[in-house]
Amino acid sequence: MIDGIKRFARRRFPEALGAIHSFRFARQLNARKMQQTPLGFRFVGHQAMEDGSFEPDETRLIGTFAAPGKVYVDVGANYGFFACLARQRGAHVVAIEPLPSNLEILYRNLAVNDWNDVEVVPLGLSTKPGVATIYGGGTAASLMQRWSGASETWKTTIALSTLDIVLSDRFADQELLIKIDVEGLELQVLQGAVRTLARDPAPTWLVEIVLTEHHPAGLNPAFRDVFDLFWSAGYTAFALGAEERVVTSDDVDRWVANRRRDFGYWSYVFRKTTA
Repeated sequence: MIDGIKRFARRRFPEALGAIHSFRFARQLNARKMQQTPLGFRFVGHQAMEDGSFEPDETRLIGTFAAPGKVYVDVGANYGFFACLARQRGAHVVAIEPLPSNLEILYRNLAVNDWNDVEVVPLGLSTKPGVATIYGGGTAASLMQRWSGASETWKTTIALSTLDIVLSDRFADQELLIKIDVEGLELQVLQGAVRTLARDPAPTWLVEIVLTEHHPAGLNPAFRDVFDLFWSAGYTAFALGAEERVVTSDDVDRWVANRRRDFGYWSYVFRKTTA
């Protein structure tokens, strides 16, 4: 009986069910108490972020890069953990996040630290401006349906732009680190960043690219395409870790064929290296 009611509600009132999901999720987040992180700023939103243990290799890279005069661009800023880290170290921060419930926490984290100079761009990024549907919430929200098993009824309409439009020609002579964590839509974001990829001096890019993790198709069909796009633009790929190891075309072919990596994990660094 209850299952029948749920099926009826999904068919007749999908928007209402999505709103209920979002409300419950936001209420849980807002009930959390602000914490002092070991990284020097106050934060709320995720246990591992609050205690400083979240994604240690990414934290090390961003924390080492960030300094006055440098620019950190956070595509998929989520609750603002890395944005706060970079701002705490003195970098200028551009935080790009489309989901209203995530933005609410992001604003809260910036306000509690008295950081009113962080640029917050409340948009998703893709190949061109428009509107789209984002599914799920929190750190796993994605424009891809059924990403990480998210309910198709938990959805929100968001505005889209491109990275080239957002950055335009600003920060032309400054060092840029651009982090992209967009849950399966990396290729589309990069296809909207042709001018940014061609900048001189070139930005450093930190990109999460899943092979099989969370992807509804099982194997990410755009996995190699992302690497090819960077290679064609003159970048070298590195697997993020304590010792960054170069990722070659043969490595990517082997990983796709075997459906697993034999070194590194889902975060990669792309740099233009000098001879």
